[in-house]
Amino acid sequence: MEVIHIKKFLMPDLVRKSVFEIDLEELRRQGIRGLILDLDNTVIHWNRDVLESKMCDWFYLVHVHQFEICFLSNNFSTRVSRIAKEVNAYYVARAWKPFGKGFKSCIKKMNLPSNSVAVIGDQLFTDILGGNCAGLFTILVNPLSKDEFVTTKIMRIFEKKILKKYK
Repeated sequence: MEVIHIKKFLMPDLVRKSVFEIDLEELRRQGIRGLILDLDNTVIHWNRDVLESKMCDWFYLVHVHQFEICFLSNNFSTRVSRIAKEVNAYYVARAWKPFGKGFKSCIKKMNLPSNSVAVIGDQLFTDILGGNCAGLFTILVNPLSKDEFVTTKIMRIFEKKILKKYK
């Protein structure tokens, strides 16, 4: 019987301080063609509606490198769709991350094989767990802000313990 380690599902393939530190050219060399992006505290501050200009510039670079983009958010559709439209991205809202249906929907919208898709997010128990369970390349970034939903703040306590244990 195979022993399944929790590390396999909660540890990202790559850790960066922010999306700005992700080497897009290296991802392309690794065969990544699509990016599933968490929205809140990954590319936009939690509960805000406007992308910072630096982030808009980053999305321009993502398009220059010819990546497909799909936002995957547990947030409401109206807000997610408006931000996705701003950067010419697909989106799946009310995704119920970490469950797999949202990840599969993103892959289908981008029309890419799953082995060419990476997930970028700021939370282990939603973005990274869901991406790993879906067999995707996962990238953990630091949250943009300490402002977040109360349950996320509680989960951060567990995330810190897990990350510290496996470093």
